[in-house]
Amino acid sequence: MLDTLFGGVSALATVEFWIAVFAATALAGIVGLIPGIGSITVLAISVPFVVFQVEDPVIGLVFLATIGGVSNTLDSIPAVLLGYPSSATQVTFLEGHQRAQRGLGASTLGAVYAVSMLGGFVGAVALALTIPVIKPVVLQFGFAEVTAMALFGIAMVSVLSRGAMVKGLIAAAFGILLSTAGVHGSTSVLRFTFGQPILWEGLPIIVVSLGAFALPEILDLTTTGRPVAASATIQQVSTREVFAGFREGLKRWKVTIRQSLFGVFMGAIPGIGSSVVDWLAYGFGIALSKDKSEFGKGSLDGVLFAESAQNSKEAGQAIPTLALGIPGGLTWVFVLVGMLSYGIAPGPDILTRHGEITITIVVAFAVGNFLVALWGLVLTGQLAKVTLIPYAVLAAAIIPISFLAVLNAMTDWISIPIVLASAVLGLIMKALGWPRPPLILGFILGSVVEINLQSALSAYGPLGILTRPFTLVLLIILLVTVYLLTVRFDSGEKLAASTAAPSSGNASSGVQPPAGGEGRRSRFSLRFKPTWGPDVWATIVMIAVGAWVLYEVRDMPARALMFPRAMAVVIVGLSLLLLSFKWTGRDKRADIMDIGMRSFGVEGAARRGLITAIGVLALSGGAVLIGLQTASVLFAFIYPAVMMQGRWRWISAGITGVIILLMSIFLFDYLMAVWWPPSIIDDPLQGLVG
Repeated sequence: MLDTLFGGVSALATVEFWIAVFAATALAGIVGLIPGIGSITVLAISVPFVVFQVEDPVIGLVFLATIGGVSNTLDSIPAVLLGYPSSATQVTFLEGHQRAQRGLGASTLGAVYAVSMLGGFVGAVALALTIPVIKPVVLQFGFAEVTAMALFGIAMVSVLSRGAMVKGLIAAAFGILLSTAGVHGSTSVLRFTFGQPILWEGLPIIVVSLGAFALPEILDLTTTGRPVAASATIQQVSTREVFAGFREGLKRWKVTIRQSLFGVFMGAIPGIGSSVVDWLAYGFGIALSKDKSEFGKGSLDGVLFAESAQNSKEAGQAIPTLALGIPGGLTWVFVLVGMLSYGIAPGPDILTRHGEITITIVVAFAVGNFLVALWGLVLTGQLAKVTLIPYAVLAAAIIPISFLAVLNAMTDWISIPIVLASAVLGLIMKALGWPRPPLILGFILGSVVEINLQSALSAYGPLGILTRPFTLVLLIILLVTVYLLTVRFDSGEKLAASTAAPSSGNASSGVQPPAGGEGRRSRFSLRFKPTWGPDVWATIVMIAVGAWVLYEVRDMPARALMFPRAMAVVIVGLSLLLLSFKWTGRDKRADIMDIGMRSFGVEGAARRGLITAIGVLALSGGAVLIGLQTASVLFAFIYPAVMMQGRWRWISAGITGVIILLMSIFLFDYLMAVWWPPSIIDDPLQGLVG
């Protein structure tokens, strides 16, 4: 064993190891800075190059594993500074972007680098210690256990719906309903595909999350006509502030270790998925916090809860990949492909057969996370200055990148109306005070719960599920968690209310109260007074959606209709309950765990909003007519020229136009070899680079 350990550590003395780690961290860092491009795409491109060009399997696998292991650090930058979350940084966006609005973007990212580095180190140690003994534990996780863990995530809705519990539950049910679109696995029945074969595999998470989370923030910030940070006087953009945040993150080392171990555990469970780990870690951290009043309003602890687990969960996902040959996540699928291409078979005895490779991967995890954190510390002081740039300039590049990423994810024009519909939904929810996190969480977890629950019922039966020891333990933990997330959260809210003035819920706080509420009246008031505001109409629309779903699924087989019907019943029932609250004056006004509309009441917002809406629609129509690449470049050039004033509008237009042109041709065409759906008129930019 000592020989294996020394063999792995000795890789540190080779030039090839450092070249592989430096190249992987540089590539992962650059990818993290580009909105809409994920590590999965980079790994898919890299695997053939690595397998055919790198002869040493140790170096080749270190390169691939390092990309996957460190890819979750620098993608926090666009989430915090630009309000552009990826599927794995939605909690970071929710809490961190509000801190950037208060001028704390640089220090927030510094703290993120500290906990990410510690999380990566904890994950590396856990990976080294657990591979020899993990097999019996991992094999205990069957369909029933994965279902129980997914239900833990569903329980998170009670926290994410704070201030608007009924609305949050409706949003979660609607998110689960969206996840049922596609071919039902065991019956092959098509559900909600509207005759589109591209939807047989369901709605991609990147399209829904970009639409519901990212685009509404981009459009809202653009409409304000301001930078992310309100003024330069409150924004500390120096490297000194980044290091101050780094020190603040290191002070939370105990909590970081706890959250990192939780991330390792969640990552080691095949089937949970990367996208939900940040929400689960967020809820886990909140449940164990004494003061819960700041969560959802720009809490640094909330950011660090999620970021600690995000990096360590990659090491957790490596455990079943290396020890059992079961990919723990999508990034590890490509590492497994690389292993098999090199003739390396994963398994419980991998430490004895290929110990040097395993230990070297562990070392690369720790070193890679340290290097990425170091790069972030050096660069972020300058990158944070983007929060001082008028957001219209940033949007001129980010909006086309969003469309390019969406079309890359689905390779079909239907992706554009889907992302636009998701964006409209997100904007309406922001404006009316409906929390969006439950919607995304329900969408992510819906398919996990449905597939594993139905498989568990088939394999074990209802009684068999409840008599499995691991399932019982997890369900008990679930019940305790629900208790902590509700009872203790309520106590924290009451304590905060007794020591502080109530929040006004204005746009500057980033938290939007539900519209149309009249304050809570007497508990026994039965006064019935129908109103017809936007919030009421939104509730009625949800009732109509639920009724339509009940009608659509009526002829489906029982297994195919079970989940859609259940969610439709929940949506209709809770919407009627919400409607009764509104019409009897019992709907209360409260802060919600989401970012509200910042452009409400801002002078000139209506004009800027109209221009932006016309621009987005023109980009959408132009994509189909002349091709997305050409339409994106035109948008990036014209939009700043219209939105800005003075000579800077032409300088901004030139910069954003060139950026999108280079990304379109060299990144998407040359490096990624994206297949673009044909446009009505041939795209002039297609094929410029062979």
